[in-house]
Amino acid sequence: FQIMFRTREISDNILTLIDFHNDDTFMFLEIKSGHLQARFGSKSDTQLVDLKHVLVNDGRWHTAYLDRYGQRLFLRLDDGEYYRSNISYGKSIWKHFPNTLLNVGARIDSAVHKIVTADFNDGCIMDIRFNGQLLDLLNGSSSSDMKWTFQSNIKEGCDNLDN
Repeated sequence: FQIMFRTREISDNILTLIDFHNDDTFMFLEIKSGHLQARFGSKSDTQLVDLKHVLVNDGRWHTAYLDRYGQRLFLRLDDGEYYRSNISYGKSIWKHFPNTLLNVGARIDSAVHKIVTADFNDGCIMDIRFNGQLLDLLNGSSSSDMKWTFQSNIKEGCDNLDN
């Protein structure tokens, strides 16, 4: 999974992956206190992979990569050098599910009610890829593995964050 973003916000939710068949399984890519993190698992077993030594709320474009190697999740930022990468330790319960729901720019409590609990409101998102396939932000493209369900604050173009 790959996504490009830029922001000056301290805490935002960039994207949410939720298993379509079982709302208990999830993955969130978030910014907390200016740092990128991925939380994944289930309500009974949550794991965290973070990049706590790198600030991403500097208004510059960043590319985040989420890759799975066996039972581990690998989070990389930009070139992935030095402190810009981290891997989960311990057993990951995140599995490959067909028809996974994708929420971009917000975290919602329910796929049915679409209650927004966190959103990406002061930044820009572009170039979202899943398994190498570019997903259309404006038209909500879907693939055989991913179902686009919700987007918040996603529009064509981007305001200049440097002003």
